[in-house]
Amino acid sequence: MKRWGESPLEAHLPPETVLNQMEMAVVVCDRFSNVIHANAFARQLFGIGGDEIIGHSVLSLGIAEEDHELATELARHVLKGNVWEGTFCNVRADGTSVYTRAHAVPLRHPSGAVDGVVIL
Repeated sequence: MKRWGESPLEAHLPPETVLNQMEMAVVVCDRFSNVIHANAFARQLFGIGGDEIIGHSVLSLGIAEEDHELATELARHVLKGNVWEGTFCNVRADGTSVYTRAHAVPLRHPSGAVDGVVIL
């Protein structure tokens, strides 16, 4: 038996496994607002398949044109090291719309510098 707080080796899961099993959209962008990761739930929510979104602007998640300025505000605010919350209208590839509540936090390099944005 292990002591409290010690995890068995078989319980260790790579971050990708955990992110892809979350029933919450997780999107990671670089400093230039390009998507570098979108978990399976985000792909389902936004109606995108495979890795086609990787390397494209976060706007390609279907953020409605009227919310583009809001997305730009999010990026500026979070890249300064702040947290941001708001709601976007996203238009899926099939033409349907979904409103998403976003919570965005800075993605920090081990040096402490802000490298990008994580959006939940």
